[in-house]
This record gives sequence, structure tokens and C-alpha cells, in this order.
Amino acid sequence: MTNYTGLLLTVITTLNRYIVRRDQVTEIRMILNSADLERPDERGKPLQGVELGPLLDPFDLRSNARRHALVVPTRRKSVALLVERVVDLNCETLDLVQPMPKVLAKRLTRPWFLGALLQAEGEEPLLVLDLRQIAQDVLMRQLLWPTETV
Repeated sequence: MTNYTGLLLTVITTLNRYIVRRDQVTEIRMILNSADLERPDERGKPLQGVELGPLLDPFDLRSNARRHALVVPTRRKSVALLVERVVDLNCETLDLVQPMPKVLAKRLTRPWFLGALLQAEGEEPLLVLDLRQIAQDVLMRQLLWPTETV
């Protein structure tokens, strides 16, 4: 976790910004309508689309902005985590990423956060998401409660 030699991305939901590791995403896709989610991923696997914002913050509801899908592969399906924007992160900031302290990690409801990017003084840190864990939990939730929309 402490070695960020790969590219990081900033993902923007309606209300929040997060950091993700580019190596956890196989594809970034524009979503203009629901048919874009019916197209399989680059491995030919079906996609399960879900809004990322409300998974992390119940008040972070979808706006009418165009959507981008972060396609995260799992064994049988891929999960398309929907966000408003995706931006490359400046490589100079990589050394400012700190792993999640164990004392905080133990208190999290879900293990979806790997660490935080410390920004300029006075700005809130940006959380680094574990997209693979989020994708697995989304699919597990669908298996357990298939009628519930995630």
C-alpha cells in the first residue's frame, strides 16, 4: 500500500472526490445511456453498474451530469462504478499518500479505504479507495439480496 509507483486517478462524485489506483481499473467508459452498461467489458464479461457516490455517502446522490464508469474486474462479472468525472492525478503528489492507520481501519464499517492523500494545509485529505473490495462487496450484496438495488 505504501508504494504508489502506478498512476492514481481522482474520481469525482456529485459531492465528493476520492483517489483510486489506476491498476484496479481495466477500462474507463463514458456512459451516455443504459445501453452503454449492457455492453460487456473487454474480457467479454457482463457489467453490473452501480453509483459509487451513494455507496460511500448516502447524501451523495446522482446528478444529471454525464457519467463515467470505472470498470473493475472480478472473477465472473465486472462492476462499473459510476462517477461524474475521472482525472489523472499529478505524479508529484504520490509521496503524500499515507496508508490507513490500523486504529482507523479497525473502526470502518467496510474495508473500502486504503489510505489518504494529504493535501495542502486547511484542505481535507482525499481518501484512497479499494475498488476491488468495493466491487466484490457490490456483487456479494447482489447475491444475498437480488431484489435490492445497490
